[in-house]
Amino acid sequence: MNLPLNFSFILIVLVFFTKQSTGQNWSNVNSNIRIGTVLKVFDGKLYTCGNDTNTVTSNDKLVSTFDGIVWDTLPGKLYSGNIQAMESFNGDLFMAGNFRHIGSPVNNINIDGINKIAKWDGIQYSNPAAFLSTSIGSYVYSMTVYNNNLVMGGDFNDAGVSGNIIALSKYDGVNWSAFGGGLSGFNCTVYSMTEYNGDLIVAGQFTNAGGVSVNNIARWDGNQWHSMGDGLDLYVFYLYVDSVSNTLYATGNIVGSGVTPIVFIASWDGIQWNQVGNGLPYSSFSLLKYNGFLYAGLTSGHTNPYKLVRLDGQNWIPLNSNVTNGGVYDLCEYQGAMYAAGNFIEIDSSCCYPGIAMYVDSLVGLPNEVPTLPEAISIFPNPATNMISLITNSYFDVEKLLIYDTTGRLVFEKSMNEASSIDISHLTPSLYFYEVQSIKGEIVYGKIIKQ
Repeated sequence: MNLPLNFSFILIVLVFFTKQSTGQNWSNVNSNIRIGTVLKVFDGKLYTCGNDTNTVTSNDKLVSTFDGIVWDTLPGKLYSGNIQAMESFNGDLFMAGNFRHIGSPVNNINIDGINKIAKWDGIQYSNPAAFLSTSIGSYVYSMTVYNNNLVMGGDFNDAGVSGNIIALSKYDGVNWSAFGGGLSGFNCTVYSMTEYNGDLIVAGQFTNAGGVSVNNIARWDGNQWHSMGDGLDLYVFYLYVDSVSNTLYATGNIVGSGVTPIVFIASWDGIQWNQVGNGLPYSSFSLLKYNGFLYAGLTSGHTNPYKLVRLDGQNWIPLNSNVTNGGVYDLCEYQGAMYAAGNFIEIDSSCCYPGIAMYVDSLVGLPNEVPTLPEAISIFPNPATNMISLITNSYFDVEKLLIYDTTGRLVFEKSMNEASSIDISHLTPSLYFYEVQSIKGEIVYGKIIKQ
């Protein structure tokens, strides 16, 4: 079922930049999602899960997709739980968490439901082999693809295999099997996994990996487990690899590594763990490298008003984001913008969002340093179909309009002596960035949605 955009809730904000700092622009994407738990780009769309405020029962948890213009809702809903992880494998999208069923209702969701993990093939959900861990308290927190297998981590005791396989299992597309002898330890849980330099890095809360003594994080080289320095105390929520610098980051309730104090975030240098910058103000569920900067989404439950920060040198700078009523659970880049999902209703002290928001820091393909301007121009309508009108203040003498796609490619250019109507019918429906130049050399940036 397609959900049309509610134009009255679309916030079109001009994006300005100064010579002293990169521009910041949050906007509502009208997702109708409250308490977004996860973000994943799959098959050209952005997937997320959360409570749908459009339903009669606000607690209904649905899976929704966004193509940059319109939100769409997958059929059915989640029963008795939520989605914590999404991962593509063999052309399908796998979703996992603690739900007892997903899709259409069944007679007895405790027995017949698609339990804890589901496969979405673009048309319907199915059960990807048996998942035997039916305990209500059991979770799947993380999934990743490693050596042509889908590896799944959480706090379960079995996953389609007999025996006591703790917290870690793999799926080859047909069967589940043990992975590396499993993990163990007090409150044994895998919260995050990632591939790094050809190895699988697994993190969470555990002290033993296949018989090897570890400290909440371990490395699998394809044949055996290895510890990573002195590990990390107390436990790790999230792993992230910066593919540009080939840096492995870990974040969570981290207070140290051996005798080395660490404040909530660490990086691995191949021998030991080191604190990143001056440390985060609180623990984090998510990290993302976006336009050259490392961002961290902070958890809820603490008094620090800033739940999204950016590393600038040694300092973690608040992203002008006074998130209220919760934290940021996931970050994802999609169509040149950064998306945040979480349990928040406000993200920049100026507008309320229902759990999903979009941030544009530096327009793709455009310069960062331009003069600071008051709100000088506006484009109407926005979103638009075939024609747009460029409306300016009297002091802003327009000389040229340029439109870029999300890859930074120039797709439209028009010289103008005055504000006028412009035909954009030839543009493919998508999100675009525009640049308006004045005769005096002033520049204004913004974004426009073409339907």
